[in-house]
Amino acid sequence: MSSPEILDFLSHLSQYIVGVIGENDDPSISKWLKTKGVLLDGKTLTLSIGPEKIKLAGLGVNVNQEVVGRLRKGNYDIFVTYYPPLLLGNKFMGRYNVGYGFLDKIIESACPSLVVVGLSYEAPVIIEKNNILYLSPSPCYRGGYVLLEYDFEKLRIISYR
Repeated sequence: MSSPEILDFLSHLSQYIVGVIGENDDPSISKWLKTKGVLLDGKTLTLSIGPEKIKLAGLGVNVNQEVVGRLRKGNYDIFVTYYPPLLLGNKFMGRYNVGYGFLDKIIESACPSLVVVGLSYEAPVIIEKNNILYLSPSPCYRGGYVLLEYDFEKLRIISYR
């Protein structure tokens, strides 16, 4: 199944699909997300669900100081990033020494309840630290995804792979 086919399948299961671009993503993923208006690379998105709103932000593989500075000024319910924060980098990548301190600063100021990390060579990982849930699914091209239910009082992970 191609990446756009996976995204089309998931879009039938969920009301909203969002994403950021990673290093190994084929161009069809970026095109699909841009076409649907849900590519979060360096952007914020507010989703209205009934009378409530969920604010999301994302940072993909293309990072620059302007975007990092802008994202540090907001509060988000969910933060989606390709790279792991330095605080948890090795927990996501096993033997690899990865992680970026600038993400720790964004997360610290934004106070999201969930951080979804895309960089993953291992099986899916869930870690809770400082009242923030960090989730890293397996890569999209291998069928990785996160399906969430957000009821404004508690975040519930329905499924991930």
